[in-house]
Amino acid sequence: MDVVVCTHLHVDHVGWNTRLVGGEWIPTFPRARYVIAGEEWEFWRHERDACIDDSVAPIVDAGRAVLTDTDDAIDEYLTFEPWPGHTPGHVAVRLHTGEGEAVFSGDLMHRVVQVAEPQWSSRFCHDPARARATRRDFVERHADSGTLILAAHFPRPGYIVTEKGQRRFVPAA
Repeated sequence: MDVVVCTHLHVDHVGWNTRLVGGEWIPTFPRARYVIAGEEWEFWRHERDACIDDSVAPIVDAGRAVLTDTDDAIDEYLTFEPWPGHTPGHVAVRLHTGEGEAVFSGDLMHRVVQVAEPQWSSRFCHDPARARATRRDFVERHADSGTLILAAHFPRPGYIVTEKGQRRFVPAA
């Protein structure tokens, strides 16, 4: 594996970055670049917890982390986009192809219902007010755009559409 991309640094998104070998946490993919928004790392490195200590700090310490701006290109096809609120440096990853676009939205939304009700935050949102505003902006930007949405906790990828004046999520066929 060449690149591991982290949308944010919660345990369910970074828990497999490392593995325990001989009592030491080491990168799961020792030759990969682990791309992380620098703003996200700056927050969590000061809010250290067990997850950061075993799943992120060993990546940084091994020199495998690439800390970027929240809007940097990862390569010619992938770009970070800042969508903060769930965490301070939360990003989505936009995939650009000749066939269209897709967005890996991380934890911008946890449940499909949040497309219709973007004001609903999970208890895991660091800044619920900002998360609500971010979700509203994301839903409005992607409604009827044809952009495939790949939300980490949705059961399937799909599209944000407008039906009868309301936004909803329609799973891809």
